[in-house]
Amino acid sequence: VNGDIRLSSGGDIAFVDDDTRIYETGDDLVLTADDDVFLWPDDNIYIGADGGPNWIRFDSGGQKVGIGTTSPHSTLQVNGSLATNIKNVTPDYSVTHSDCILVVDGPDENLGIWLPSAVGIAGRVYTIKYVGTSWAWIYPAPGELIDYFPNRRLLTSLEYYTVVSDGSTWLIISHGV
Repeated sequence: VNGDIRLSSGGDIAFVDDDTRIYETGDDLVLTADDDVFLWPDDNIYIGADGGPNWIRFDSGGQKVGIGTTSPHSTLQVNGSLATNIKNVTPDYSVTHSDCILVVDGPDENLGIWLPSAVGIAGRVYTIKYVGTSWAWIYPAPGELIDYFPNRRLLTSLEYYTVVSDGSTWLIISHGV
């Protein structure tokens, strides 16, 4: 094709072998695929909304991602606020991959919070804060430790631990009230 390709309403570009499609719906351009989508430009990829000042940039070397900047200086640079998941939990809770900050409350002593295995999730960070009136326990996965101990106890209301996985065990990054 030398020139534009124009599709009538409801038309799409389809790649039959894997049902990948590019089409318009309303004012949106949609790309669907039953498998992976790869973009291999000779330079950077920029994603932005209608001339707005905020961009997501992927550099061509695959080394840096910038959100809100077109010139990231670190592997990930976010120019703007960052939000994370805060979850209120009650007794006996198993921490999941989508948790980040846990606010623990409950009337019982021996409240249990179980961390996932630290193996294979190096860099994962959790903050666990106790707001109850008794105490709570933090337990690693069976056979693992939290800074060389088999568990940690939150003794007072408003006490917290921040832990990070080093890929094989949990390390305490901060602790306080």
